[in-house]
Amino acid sequence: MAQIDREVELCSQEALAASPCFDCLSHSEKIKAQVYLLAKILAALGGTDYSDINDLRELLKCYCVSEAQMDSYKLEVLAELADTVGATPAILHADQLREVVRCWNCGVSLKEMKIAEVVLLCKLFVAVPPVPN
Repeated sequence: MAQIDREVELCSQEALAASPCFDCLSHSEKIKAQVYLLAKILAALGGTDYSDINDLRELLKCYCVSEAQMDSYKLEVLAELADTVGATPAILHADQLREVVRCWNCGVSLKEMKIAEVVLLCKLFVAVPPVPN
């Protein structure tokens, strides 16, 4: 019951809309902030802390890919993560994912998919047990 309360508290439209302070950030600032927060989350979970931009740039210096490739990389990471946590029976490949989502485009807008990504990220946050300080 506590998880449901926490989910409603954190992931409702009202809760998500209650953060207008982020509206003042530019698009590029939001992307940088997301990367920074991912770096801090990684460090909190025992990984390397890449929140210093120089450390992050050192990590990234060998990556030279297009934006389209980045989308593919992100999908690959999500497919591997889903497999790792047991959400899928194996790493799903492009043809398998295409089959799973082929009817998702029937009347579903890109905006709805972006909202879905935020809401599911929030629900994932709620599902993860807090890391003790």
